Amino acid sequence: MTSTVLVRVAAIFRTALFALVFMGTTGIYLPRYFHLLDGPFHRNDWRAIGWILLLAGASIALRCAFAFAWTGLGTPAPFDAPRRLVVIGLYRYVRNPMYFGMGILMVGEWLLWGSNLRGALIYLAVCLFSVSVFVLLYEEPTLRRKFPQQYEAYFRNVPRFLPRFRPWQPDSETKAQAATS
Repeated sequence: MTSTVLVRVAAIFRTALFALVFMGTTGIYLPRYFHLLDGPFHRNDWRAIGWILLLAGASIALRCAFAFAWTGLGTPAPFDAPRRLVVIGLYRYVRNPMYFGMGILMVGEWLLWGSNLRGALIYLAVCLFSVSVFVLLYEEPTLRRKFPQQYEAYFRNVPRFLPRFRPWQPDSETKAQAATS
């Protein structure tokens, strides 16, 4: 096997661990611990929508996490960040689709199993605030330092949290820089 393949396999393994620990904690374990999945907001007619949102959110979050491993040769964890800027797939529509996917997953989970609605909304607000602070104070400055020209073009063209309607098409120079960084 080539060294890139070995790096990818190792990154995929580390990303799977990250998904179990961090995404699992944020999206499943903490909501259960805080009893956000126990409550009066539960109706059987919402269960199908809950399943759809839960599966869609999980698919988005995991697809994005594994793009970090496959394309970026790293993980979503700040201490094991991608070595390459990831601007493929859902990242061409919005700079932070993984967080979007986790939010959808949590809403689906609450619709599926019922929720303490007030607690669930407070938890979601805390998550949104935490993610926003992390993105503004750590993630964006780090990406600007690590990938100065590439990230600047990406930053100018792709919104932070609300997706574009059409995917961003990086120019050939940006693509070449991403492939060699």
